[in-house]
Amino acid sequence: MDNFSASLLNKIRWKLRSFEKLDWQAECHRVFPDRAHVIIGATEQIIEINSRGQHRSISERGNIAETFDFANYIRLSAIRLCAIFAMLDRQGLRNLKVLDYGSYFGNLSLSALRLGYDVVAIDNYGDKESDFDSSIQFLKKNKVKLYDWAPDALEKNSHSKKEAFDLVFSLGTIEHIPHTPKYFLQSLSQMVKPGGYMVVETPNLAYWPQRKKMLAGNSPHPDIGIQFHTQIPFFGHHREFTISELDYMMGEVGYEILDRASCNYSYFGFDKIYGEDREDFDMVRSNETMSEVISVLGRKR
Repeated sequence: MDNFSASLLNKIRWKLRSFEKLDWQAECHRVFPDRAHVIIGATEQIIEINSRGQHRSISERGNIAETFDFANYIRLSAIRLCAIFAMLDRQGLRNLKVLDYGSYFGNLSLSALRLGYDVVAIDNYGDKESDFDSSIQFLKKNKVKLYDWAPDALEKNSHSKKEAFDLVFSLGTIEHIPHTPKYFLQSLSQMVKPGGYMVVETPNLAYWPQRKKMLAGNSPHPDIGIQFHTQIPFFGHHREFTISELDYMMGEVGYEILDRASCNYSYFGFDKIYGEDREDFDMVRSNETMSEVISVLGRKR
């Protein structure tokens, strides 16, 4: 066998040896074995009621291409929710009154409701045209209390002065805040009862594939073409954070860190992975500082 053929054969063997099948539902059960089925069921319902939506305003003002598969995003985000609720279970935090701040499609709100929490949800729905009409009506029908923070709805829905929560969720929101996140976190904290809790989740700036982009001289930020031509305001990611930065910010607004969670969900959009992708997946699974999504749970001092 010549050198070229031997080299090719070795590459094929390496790929076969590094082959791994992926199953998002199995990952949910691995992360949250006791109650993953609840989150999976809620997720599939949210996908079904949003199946006809075009979500045009999100694409026009964010870093999201028009071809983006929202159903797949919601489905794989069940892994994120399992990581969050497993973290809460570790701390014995069940059946609380919670606020889902930045509720988006409502998959967290519905999952929390089905897991026994008393849920209030809020998002800037009025500024996203009719993208979320199906979710809004479905959540209201299922007894989730909804507020809209759109500018013309703020006066009517001054909820922060009326309600306090045992726990406030902010998942996938802080990276969308321009300027400093200080006032955003302080505003969230005002809605937390003394001794209550806050969960903040964000994409990890130090995610291993992002590090590889930087090493290759490429940007880890959203595609410049999409951001450059977006409408104002830009709904995409202004800044992502690392675990240590989340810890720092939570401490600065008066929270003691009780627990952390991390997960890797995008890989599960594939049925199987090989070679370098498999090596990258092993890397992010073995080191939370390199994982895709990070979250912290803090208790208000």
